[in-house]
Amino acid sequence: MASIRSSSWWRRMGFASTSTLHWSSGRHGQSVDDYLEIHNLIARYCFVADTGTADDLVSLFWDDATLWFGERSRNDGAEGIRRGQERWIEKMRDPVVDLRHLIYAPAIRIEGRRATAETYYDADGHSRKLGSPIFLRGIYRDVLEKRNGEWRFHERRIVIMHSTREDLPREEAAETGG
Repeated sequence: MASIRSSSWWRRMGFASTSTLHWSSGRHGQSVDDYLEIHNLIARYCFVADTGTADDLVSLFWDDATLWFGERSRNDGAEGIRRGQERWIEKMRDPVVDLRHLIYAPAIRIEGRRATAETYYDADGHSRKLGSPIFLRGIYRDVLEKRNGEWRFHERRIVIMHSTREDLPREEAAETGG
């Protein structure tokens, strides 16, 4: 089993513990059902981000969860995440026509009732204001927990690696995520 990244890299990214961040070989008792539930949760997030309400998005997180958009925009707890999503919907999603988030196969590691995942994503659409295409590329870095038989996000970091959105100031784009 090889580490995904060095311990210092994960600490710099804000994760307190790196003890469970390893590529999964699939031989350590993790359930295929758990893997599929986590994969489905990550996919559902994309559909809800594209068309759902702030409450729909909050329902994917535990009440004590944290959601990061970029490095500086931290949303804590259900109410913080709800407010952050309401702002994101108003400023980022509503001005976009045909927004769609696409994920690639996530690297998931399950350790009992806790899991980590790294998932590349793309998001695209068109600016309602300018009609120009918008393309974001990034990575979701997740810590998930299973409580009462259900997987939800405990921490999600949305990292934008590249953006072509021209009608958005660069600093705001980095903080509003996708």
